[in-house]
Amino acid sequence: MGAIHLLRHGQSVWQDARAGDLDSALTPLGHRQAAAAARGLARLLPSREGLRLVASPLQRARQTAAPVAAALRVDAAVWPALAEAAFRVSDHLPSRTSPDDPLPPASGCYLAFRIQAAGVLDRLHAAAAGEGDVVAVTHGGMIRTLLCVAARSDALCFAVPNGAITTLEWRDGRWHVARLASCAPLGRVPRGS
Repeated sequence: MGAIHLLRHGQSVWQDARAGDLDSALTPLGHRQAAAAARGLARLLPSREGLRLVASPLQRARQTAAPVAAALRVDAAVWPALAEAAFRVSDHLPSRTSPDDPLPPASGCYLAFRIQAAGVLDRLHAAAAGEGDVVAVTHGGMIRTLLCVAARSDALCFAVPNGAITTLEWRDGRWHVARLASCAPLGRVPRGS
């Protein structure tokens, strides 16, 4: 069984300026983060047999996937379901005053996005069911939601910096988080918001 490596795209123009199109390009920092991610993944994944690379259709994810594809010597397939939510995911997670309080229901838009993420996790799991790993270039909200789906809890919220890798492995009948929002395999990666 292969592992699933979730790579958050590099910093985007929209993140830097908080203006313009949500489907924005990478900033110069974002391009450096993408190049560092490509080098780091090439070191992290020396065996490329059966390796698959998939990416969100949004420009910043496709621009991040391009150097990764070159470094790993694989083609990137676009999966529309890997696209980011049209809202800030953390703003729609259910919240409570105290950890002892019951978790209130999540918003309808988050629940719909969670269903999308559950389908993505199933598809990634199926893709990794063979001998090769899967690298998915996607977005912070999608990665956070995939982790909530894997944990079967919306009571968690994760910080996922640009260019960070999160690795999930299915072993012994459960998800294992082998790497959580880590930039360590990438060396010194400039961090953005």
